[in-house]
Amino acid sequence: MKIRAIVNNNNLIDLITDSHNTPFWKITYHWHRTYQAKGIQYLHFVGEITTTYNIPEELISLLDKQCKLVNEGIFSVDEIIGDKIKAFKLKLQNKNACIVNLYIEGDGVDFCIVENN
Repeated sequence: MKIRAIVNNNNLIDLITDSHNTPFWKITYHWHRTYQAKGIQYLHFVGEITTTYNIPEELISLLDKQCKLVNEGIFSVDEIIGDKIKAFKLKLQNKNACIVNLYIEGDGVDFCIVENN
């Protein structure tokens, strides 16, 4: 499946899950842009969280810390806590694409996906 096949209209509903398809957030989003860095194609999404499920406390703490750092003007957040967030292996439900650069503030969600190889 090509990464472009994931996006086929402008107002999509999906679930952000872990590698076992345990739902964490139901989201509505629209495709914002496609870009390539270091030979990897990314799709960048922005949207809103419509439903929150049972999120592990450790993940909530990491996302809260990330939001605080960004609001303080620290933009190297991925270098500080990125590996800890990546350990949750977040993805879009039933799709072969992992989520990178997840950022949540209030009901807003901003993330990129990259196709798994």
